[in-house]
Amino acid sequence: MSVEKAQNVSMTIVNPVAKVESKTITPAASLTSLEGKKIALWWNGKAKGDIALKTIAARLKKEYNVETELFTQGWPHGDEVYDRVIAAECQAAIATTGD
Repeated sequence: MSVEKAQNVSMTIVNPVAKVESKTITPAASLTSLEGKKIALWWNGKAKGDIALKTIAARLKKEYNVETELFTQGWPHGDEVYDRVIAAECQAAIATTGD
């Protein structure tokens, strides 16, 4: 087995920190009751998050007569997901995240 020695090698050192972009939003007022409300269920596509949201939806419907609508976030995502939830006139949202 032979080992070759590298000559004339150059390296560039870079800082891998990404530029942070933020957006300020005004949070919605807290609901005084869930009774009869329309709730957005926001699934980001992570494993079994949809199952958790379906379980939550069934419980909310049974206990508070809540209507739910499932929104699935694609990747990459942008503001269109927020726009769809707003257009659906939901009074609140429940989201799942995780790996």
